[in-house]
Amino acid sequence: MAKEIKAIQCPKCGSTQKAELRPDYFRCHNCNTEYFLDNDDITINHNINYKNQPSNASSPNSKSILVIFSVVIIFFVAAIIIPRLFTSGHSNTSNSVIPLTTESDDSFRWSDREVVAFENTAGVPVIAIMGFRDYNNDDKKQKSGNYIAFYNALNSKELSKQRLTELPQERLNNADFSIFQNGDIYAIGNKSILYKIDKTNTRLVNVPADFFTHHEDLAAGIAQVEFIGTSWGDGLKLVTNDGKNRTYFPIADKVYTEKEIYPAERALEKREPGAKTRTYFLFSEKSDDFPDEPIKLMMYTQKDNKGGPNTRPFFQKNDDSFFGRNTVSDFRQGEKYVISYKDLTPGRLYFSPEVLYSDNQYVLIMYKATAAANSNVKVQCLSVPDGRIIFTKPIELDKSIDREAYKYSKGFMLETYEAVYVTDMKGKTVNEFKIIN
Repeated sequence: MAKEIKAIQCPKCGSTQKAELRPDYFRCHNCNTEYFLDNDDITINHNINYKNQPSNASSPNSKSILVIFSVVIIFFVAAIIIPRLFTSGHSNTSNSVIPLTTESDDSFRWSDREVVAFENTAGVPVIAIMGFRDYNNDDKKQKSGNYIAFYNALNSKELSKQRLTELPQERLNNADFSIFQNGDIYAIGNKSILYKIDKTNTRLVNVPADFFTHHEDLAAGIAQVEFIGTSWGDGLKLVTNDGKNRTYFPIADKVYTEKEIYPAERALEKREPGAKTRTYFLFSEKSDDFPDEPIKLMMYTQKDNKGGPNTRPFFQKNDDSFFGRNTVSDFRQGEKYVISYKDLTPGRLYFSPEVLYSDNQYVLIMYKATAAANSNVKVQCLSVPDGRIIFTKPIELDKSIDREAYKYSKGFMLETYEAVYVTDMKGKTVNEFKIIN
């Protein structure tokens, strides 16, 4: 871009008398300060030349020392104040002084964070990150702290963020999410505070004040809260302020002691006419009795736990000997809970497989193509109940998909440590949301 210089003044002394050293670089005739033009701005190069000053062969007296000291002080003050005057004030030229290095005050990195993804009530796929935001240029820690932020998964734009002021503002020791079978998403911070995601307004809210205390066993308040794990039901493991250990299931709205949990799980063995069932998916485990038996993707049904305690079978082909009778079973344990089961994909080979997501239409799995340690990982979407392949997506060797994926109306969201990969229903990546910049 062409530049028109109009009486450019020395940023130090204000003189317009200068010598051009090379294009856009000048030295002031009056005080020997060197400066240069950078695009539309003047940047001062802190280089003062004293060779035109008279030399003094004798030792400097106290007066000359004071003069030199004063010049140095004036120089540093001018170096700080003059750029601010040039950038904030209005002038007759389009030039302004800019700093040599600039870093955005809004840049940050996440640490001690947890990720969850979902589709809000408006149909927008959303990625939520809860953890410690460490802002750059925030030495006094006025902005850094524990946050939750929501992002549009299709374009990576931040939708909203909230600072979690109820939590200590040092690094978050523990953050966790869980999606319950009714679609509710809960979050726990530092094992001490339970939140819920409002999918209508795409924000985090505190659970109601009586969420726990309407139960007499929990009336003392909660000292610690953790998720029990989806394999065992949509429950919360609690320690109350008066030292009781309880498990609470919000969907069923029931509280159990440790001794009451097992009988509640055993109730799933009862075959009740017309009882509602649920469909689950598990990979079988490598068999010791039949080492050549391939791992299978098992689709099975069991009695619906209705939001209460749950349990799961373990599929493993066994040769059981009992009083001289040999019985071959597909179960290591939990057969009594299973109403029906089948191999969803007979004849297919899987190595180190995981079920990432399932519902009544699709099951998303991850597996290695061969038994080799450096074998490529594939993510595959299958239809339910026929096991037909919808898509197969190869994953790069340096990517590690977590054990859980998330479904939205037009595809899936696959989480890695560094990013979330948003795909369509053909397995094509439509956006890479970076967790680590």
